[in-house]
Amino acid sequence: MTEALTFAQWFKRRSRELGISVKQLHRLLILSVSSIEKVLRGDPPSKGFALEVAHLFAIPDDQRDAFVEWARGEGGLPSSGAVDAEIDGTAKAQSKADGPIRDRMPWLDPPAGHDSIRVFLCHASEDKPTVRDVYFRVRAAGFSVWLDEEDLLPGQDWRVEIPRAVKHSDVVLVCLSKRAVTKAGYVQKELGSALDIAEEQPEGTIYLIPVRLEECEVPNRLEQWQRVDLFSLGSQSGYSWQGYRKLFRALRERARQQNQ
Repeated sequence: MTEALTFAQWFKRRSRELGISVKQLHRLLILSVSSIEKVLRGDPPSKGFALEVAHLFAIPDDQRDAFVEWARGEGGLPSSGAVDAEIDGTAKAQSKADGPIRDRMPWLDPPAGHDSIRVFLCHASEDKPTVRDVYFRVRAAGFSVWLDEEDLLPGQDWRVEIPRAVKHSDVVLVCLSKRAVTKAGYVQKELGSALDIAEEQPEGTIYLIPVRLEECEVPNRLEQWQRVDLFSLGSQSGYSWQGYRKLFRALRERARQQNQ
């Protein structure tokens, strides 16, 4: 009998696929490096640990309890051999009573169709550390996201590639901070390009989303779009999972619009 797929195996694989290191996980989660390393080695996660990971990978609310049970070894779900075969597309059809493995463990892979939309992060260079966290969280939720330091190749002309990335994006997240709203320069050019494209979008299309990284004023030219706050003044970490859930709902809606 094959060994059951463990949370540690899934967590390690998903982190590796997304290029998220232990150091980065420490920034993304309210967890110590030592506790992350222990779970990656196979120690059972606490309920709080499993919930943090559920938030990071945008597990839907109606699946969160089942995910936490599975993560803590309480779910009684399929063996790793069956799971791997299903992922590779070689497993035989499951019985109607059981349903497909993905139906019972939908968190095994990123949500289908989410990566069909391209997300661009418009930001000030001074906010790079925080924006890098946004980048990884959006990627972990299953969306394709463009960030200059990750996607610009050596030798490319950033003055050409960045406007091109804006033009070919389906959603632009305008990351706002006290520095970004007062800074003149290239970030304003990116925003200007995004605003021009926003005017061409059909009515009701989610394209430009103001994203506040901290408490700050929203520029007048962005006030017509509903903003989302990714910070929480009262939380231990400073970020807000509630804000991220709202953002992911908007991106899922944009993916639905794109697929229609």
